[in-house]
Amino acid sequence: MDIEAILSSWFESIDDPEAFQEILAKRLIERYNNTEYGAGKNAIEEFPVADYNALKPYLNEVENGNINALLTEPPLFWAMTRGTTSKSKFIPITKTDLEEKMKCGPRVFCAYLLQKMRFDILGGTVLNLNFPSVLGKMKDGKEYGYSSGFYFKTHTAKYGIDIVPDQEKIDPLIGLSKKDWEDRFDLAYHEALGKNITMITGVTQVMTQFATFVKKKHGKYPKQLWDTNVLVCSSTAGINTKLKPALKALYGNVDILEVYGATEGIYGQQFDRPCVTPNYDIYYF
Repeated sequence: MDIEAILSSWFESIDDPEAFQEILAKRLIERYNNTEYGAGKNAIEEFPVADYNALKPYLNEVENGNINALLTEPPLFWAMTRGTTSKSKFIPITKTDLEEKMKCGPRVFCAYLLQKMRFDILGGTVLNLNFPSVLGKMKDGKEYGYSSGFYFKTHTAKYGIDIVPDQEKIDPLIGLSKKDWEDRFDLAYHEALGKNITMITGVTQVMTQFATFVKKKHGKYPKQLWDTNVLVCSSTAGINTKLKPALKALYGNVDILEVYGATEGIYGQQFDRPCVTPNYDIYYF
């Protein structure tokens, strides 16, 4: 894992966010000017702020095979939101989009390794509490599923990190009922038992639910089973400011790393303080 290569562009963009945002704006305009949605638009200001409902007709066109309605390349996959604020949404993930997310995904952990000099953590095992990556197929024949599972499956293979359970074992357990969650938690518990779990990654609420399940069914909290060093938490606000005491009560004296990621993008992550630093080189703010 080339940590400096993973972090260099982000660190440079933190030093000069305005310059990086200007370069990014030009790149995005050039990219989307070639779509039906962006045709004739030559400045960021000409792209109106749009919510999912405003983009839905274009997304329908993409699903029906008219890629150029909104995209410059075909989707590899459709990511489904968890529906925490409204109905689940379906977001097309292209090769370029995936590559950009894969640049951002490991940044929080790599920055932590560099700051703390805790490279020994890489010798342990990562407990994977992410959602299933495949749930079904769209009209265009492409698979859809939860982005957390899809990105995890895609980019962890690149770094050769030991992970339990494998995402391929989680994917068949696709339901969202209480029993489905318990089946996934049971799988994670048994796969991790006896392992040197140095890091746990997933949606913050799921980490809390997993710890509660393990205590209820097996009589011990995760902190009594594993000497974990790091939790990489995502998908909710106030991870460091509000939820840290509860997470430490469940998982022990862990360092908590916060990622601000959504189905649409990994917009930022914790750097050297308990707050989020944007990915100025990848996303336009």
